[in-house]
Formats: sequence, C-alpha cells, structure tokens
Amino acid sequence: NSSISGEIPQNHVSSNGNNWSYVWLDPWSGGDGFVTIEDPTDPAFVYWESQNGMINRKDINTGESKVIKPVPDADENPLRNSWKTPFFISKHDHRTVYYAANKIYKSINRGEHWYRISHDLTYSKSKFKKSRSLTVLAESPISRGYLFAGTEKGIVWVSRNDGTQWFEISDGIPEKKVVSIYPSNHNSSRVYLVARGMDDDDSNPYVFVSDNLGQKWIPIISNLPPVPINSIIEDPGIENLLYLGSDYGVFVSMDRGKVWKAISSQLPAASVQDMHLDENLQFLMIATHGMGLFRTFIEPIRQFAQSGHPDEFNYLESIPGKLPKEKDYNNDWDLTSGQPAVWTWYNPKSSSTSLLLRDENEIKIWETTVESTAGLNQFIWDLQISHKPDNSIYPIPEIKFPKPGKYILQLISDSTQISVQVQILSK
Repeated sequence: NSSISGEIPQNHVSSNGNNWSYVWLDPWSGGDGFVTIEDPTDPAFVYWESQNGMINRKDINTGESKVIKPVPDADENPLRNSWKTPFFISKHDHRTVYYAANKIYKSINRGEHWYRISHDLTYSKSKFKKSRSLTVLAESPISRGYLFAGTEKGIVWVSRNDGTQWFEISDGIPEKKVVSIYPSNHNSSRVYLVARGMDDDDSNPYVFVSDNLGQKWIPIISNLPPVPINSIIEDPGIENLLYLGSDYGVFVSMDRGKVWKAISSQLPAASVQDMHLDENLQFLMIATHGMGLFRTFIEPIRQFAQSGHPDEFNYLESIPGKLPKEKDYNNDWDLTSGQPAVWTWYNPKSSSTSLLLRDENEIKIWETTVESTAGLNQFIWDLQISHKPDNSIYPIPEIKFPKPGKYILQLISDSTQISVQVQILSK
C-alpha cells in the first residue's frame, strides 16, 4: 500500500487543543453523546442526541432547549431505537429533519411535529435478518425524496418518493450491521454501503456499491486487508475517488473501489469512525474512537486522481512555502509564522529519490535524498538551506533561508527525472 510521508505543515493542523472552547448545550439533560448537528443556514439552531435516540434542539439566541424525540401513536408499540440513533437535517430543506428508530419519522418544522413515513422496517423477507432497530438513514444529495435505511442485521431499504413506498434491497448484503450508507453525489442511482461484523467476531471488510438503487450490490473490497470498515464517503468533485475509514486508518480508491491504497502512515493506531471533506475540498477530516480528531491536506491526492496517469511516474506537485518572520533580533526567526513547501509525487515502486532545488540561474541551492515508497509520497521542506546550532547561554541558531521568488525543483530517481516550479513567498 502507498503512504504519505513527512510531517503535516504547521498551518494545516493545529498542534494543540488551545483553539477549542467548551460548549454546554444543556445542563439539565444528556447522557452518552452522539451526533451533534448545526443548522447549515441558521447556526442559532443546534440539534444533539444522547443514547437511545433522545434528540434535542436548542435555540442559541434565546437559550431555549427542547426535547423533540418522536413518539409513537397511541395505538402503536413503543419505538425501538439503536443505541446511536440516526437522524439528519435534509440537504434539500434546512427545516426538515429525518429520524430512524424501527420506523422512520420526518419533521418539516425542526422537530416540532413529526410524521411517520414508514412501516416497521426491521422485518425482512429473510427470517435470519430480523432486526431490532435501524442503524443508518441517508438521503440522496441530488434526488430529493430518495431515502435509504439499514439495520443491524443487514436489512436495507430504499424509498424513491420520500417514504410513501419502501422497497427492500437486502439481496447480496450479509447478515451484518449496516454502519454506513452513502448515496452518490454524481449519480442518483448509485449508492455505497458498508457493513461491519465485529459483533460476530468477524473482522472482514464489507463494502458494496449499487448502480441501480440496490437492485444489485457489488463488493468493492479488492485488495483491502482483513480489517473492519466503519465509513465510506465519495468525493463530491471527483466521481471515481472514494475514502474508507477503518479500524486501521484510512484508505482511498481512485477507480471506485477496484484498487485501495492506505494513507495512514502518520496516524495513530485508532479506529476511524467518521470522515468529512471541508467545503473547499482541501482537507479530509476524520474522527477516531479514543484518539480524537485529525485532518490532512488532501488536495495532492485529488489532483493526482484527476491527472489521468495513475500508473505512470510523471506526477509532481508543489505547494508554495512562506518564509518566517524575524523576532526582536536579526536572524532570530519565529519559525511558527512560516509555511513549509509541500511536494507530492507518485512512485511506481520503492526507490531512492533525489530532490534538487535550483534558482533562476540554474544554480543549485539545496538538495536531499529520500527513500520513496511505492505509490504517493510527500516531502515537506521547512525552507532551511542550512542550520547551524548556537550553544551560547541565549542561543540563536544561524539559519539560512532562500530569497523569495520562483525556483525549479528537480526530482531524480532510477527511472525518471521530473521538474516543477516552486514558489517561495515573502514573510
């Protein structure tokens, strides 16, 4: 598997937790916390839930909090909730909220009133898949009214008319817990699904895609190792680019699941539970179980995925570096104020690789040699041409930086030579 090597740039990831502030949504309720969602168009409204589907809504402006959990009709049995009950704000209407217990509910006024839009979806045509509750609920981002639901025993449903009718689409899905359903951003008939078998001591990956709304499911596990998968997302801008969150890090595929590559060499050994791309599609953010939140600069992978040459050693990309500022004395640098240059390239096999930086007069100003792994590689240069330590009482090391301007980076290995322009910005 390929990897991204090198440290993450300081400006890309906060090095500590000082940017966090504590938000006490409601001191009078709560429990084991799960999903928290801010209204995307009106951040005054925040939804959050605790165990067994206890969903709440708060108006930040007024301070009013309200329990908005749906309740069954008088002649119905009590609802059966998953420990982590799925709910979401519709992408098509920010006032609409969907909620799934063993039945699915919809509100068009932020949870003030609920309408049941399904029968009990925990019964299947397969007696072995009888379930207790729904574990996943999702909607298509491009076709309003396309809804998908899954249970802890592999029952899967689809509705094409916002819950008026539901059709079981479980054929081909094993009797495992459905943990992630991701309707495509590019094709309204395509949907991805992840199931997990750890409740049965089964650590195999279960990842599927359907191009006909679940009538036929195709496994897309190809070269994945025997590792439980927890989540899948599709790149909103690149149809063939997928990301998987597993118990052993993150995998990407640039061909819709035919081949997977690991991008987790800098991650701790923690289970990746959830993933999200920021609105500018520059960062991949992940939530782990027990090790906190991480993000990585994903743009080089996205650009490589669009290059059209996944098997050729002809990809080299450079992100500009920025020189640091000086402190009170000359040459006393505030190294936290700068930005390293980031270079990403593709290697068909492991090899020794030389990196040479030349100025506009083709004079070499810096070089190094690294060991490239097979696949995507990344080197992060701190812009230091030389570094001489100072052992005095008040040490100020002697650091030499290049002048601002444009340079040429030359990458040389056994098989090829590639060049790219490098830009160094002024402090």
